Amino acid sequence: DMKTLRILADNLVDIQPNLVAVLVGVVQDQSAVLVKLGGEVEDELDASTILKRLIHHTGGRGGGRRDMAQGGNLDVTRCDTAFEDVRVLLT
Repeated sequence: DMKTLRILADNLVDIQPNLVAVLVGVVQDQSAVLVKLGGEVEDELDASTILKRLIHHTGGRGGGRRDMAQGGNLDVTRCDTAFEDVRVLLT
């Protein structure tokens, strides 16, 4: 669920402040995605832009702030393509 994704993302960026955490969770037929930026990359990147790239490939919807964005209702069968696009965006 989204609460668990938030806790996990917060812990990851606390440990690694230069991290971009992109997490997808699926429970039964419900999916959720969360993008969280570590403090060292918040000025350089925008979590809502990263989420929009994911949603472009997987459908669904979402939004958020510069440091954290979340969404749901993704077609998780298309996540590989979406993650590859985000990887290219971040490199």
